[in-house]
Amino acid sequence: MTDRQSLRVRLDKLREFQKLLQGYRKIRWGIFKDDLTIQGAAQHYFLLAIECCLDIGEIIIADKQFRHPTDNRDVFRVLGEHRVLPKPFAEKFMLAAGFRNLLVHGYTKIDLAKVYEHLQNEVKQFSIYARYISRYIEKH
Repeated sequence: MTDRQSLRVRLDKLREFQKLLQGYRKIRWGIFKDDLTIQGAAQHYFLLAIECCLDIGEIIIADKQFRHPTDNRDVFRVLGEHRVLPKPFAEKFMLAAGFRNLLVHGYTKIDLAKVYEHLQNEVKQFSIYARYISRYIEKH
């Protein structure tokens, strides 16, 4: 699979995960906080969406031989440095990597209110990310 094909597959998956997360956005807090299945699904799709974004970034970084990122947050920083993403967006999107780390490593301390807040306020960032990446692919 070429890098371009690999990117498109991951962009399609990102859009799929975002669509699922959009559905969970509609769930009221009272239901969300009491339903372990909904909580688990939302957290899982967040994790998968963020992993897609990281994979996409790493593929571009490797293909273009940009500097090697030091950690997950740095993936987005590198994309900002090379104008794959606008710098302000890249800096804001680094928070997604932090949220990913919480979901993976801090699962014993997850604050459901924060997950719900991310669900309400941050899901749209995935479509913005996908749009920037799609434009970049078209130009290069």
